[in-house]
Amino acid sequence: MGNLLSQSVQVEHEGKTARVLVPNQNLDLTAAYLQLAEKFELGEGVIITGFVIDPKAGGPTCPFKLWGGLRGGENVRLITVAASIPAHMAPLPPSKMPGGWVREATVSWACLSSQDAATRGAAGATLLEALKKHGFGFVEADDEQHSAWLRTVVASLSFFSKPEEEKWKARRQVANGKFVGFANQKKRQFFQMRTVDREGCFPWPEVGEDGEEFRVAMTGMYGHLGEVARCALREVCGSLEMDTESVMGMLDNNGDGYLTG
Repeated sequence: MGNLLSQSVQVEHEGKTARVLVPNQNLDLTAAYLQLAEKFELGEGVIITGFVIDPKAGGPTCPFKLWGGLRGGENVRLITVAASIPAHMAPLPPSKMPGGWVREATVSWACLSSQDAATRGAAGATLLEALKKHGFGFVEADDEQHSAWLRTVVASLSFFSKPEEEKWKARRQVANGKFVGFANQKKRQFFQMRTVDREGCFPWPEVGEDGEEFRVAMTGMYGHLGEVARCALREVCGSLEMDTESVMGMLDNNGDGYLTG
């Protein structure tokens, strides 16, 4: 019984309680979401957006994406909202969504980054409508971005296969109690990427063929993601008739510094 309790959490929602297993290694959030929706008989217009840990003590409120971070044994209360889309569709990846949803919420990177202003504007308008209707949008990667992604995956698998003591060397504390580099949260390991101060040095793995490949792959992918995010933001701002340059200026002058090699 003790082992069962340590691997599950007590969940409550609107007076009803149920015990559910903690998702395995943060990889089964979709199944966990569907299980909760079924156990608590959530209606088609209700979406689980988050949860409160130890609600009687006023514990922290977390978004649902952190559900897999629960270690077992906690008491939590679900947070739900009414929505116009079926609850069971909210957390699903594109491969499990209706084809029509994916098509109408997707723009190609070629269009979003086109030299033609009308083409870029149309892509931005499509993204804006997708965000209004579904709360998300997709940008279809080109061959260069896809290759960069595959390179990053291979380099990451190599890094995370290293001994634990080696991975911990690739970590550094930064301002405001934050960190960059390696982290181990028992149920998952990850490598935190964020900007650091101009004078600081990012804690890449030790110099060597594998370490250099990890740095090059990660910074390359970081650059691609930043470029896509900024381009998407610029075009969405244009569709909303916002002062695009002012918004972009806020990103470029936020005082957080830069990712450095």
